Amino acid sequence: MVTTSAKPVALGGVTEMTTSEVRLIAERIEARLASIAEHEAAIRSDFIAATGDIVITMDADGSTDPQEIPAFIGTLVSGADFAKGARFL
Repeated sequence: MVTTSAKPVALGGVTEMTTSEVRLIAERIEARLASIAEHEAAIRSDFIAATGDIVITMDADGSTDPQEIPAFIGTLVSGADFAKGARFL
């Protein structure tokens, strides 16, 4: 079961999209724009509050395929301490 208490946060100043595109997405998902420091603080507090054995983070800009999550979970369940994906390999 996947649960979350976090409100989506759209980050202004990203390089993949223009600020206006980020604003449109933020409005659509009822998120607010946040500074880098606010974004980092939100992630840090979510990691502290996490109660599961596995924590997954991913960008909401469509650059990550959520169908890859089971492969990462498999790696972790097999004994790895950390699993990370990268767009540019």
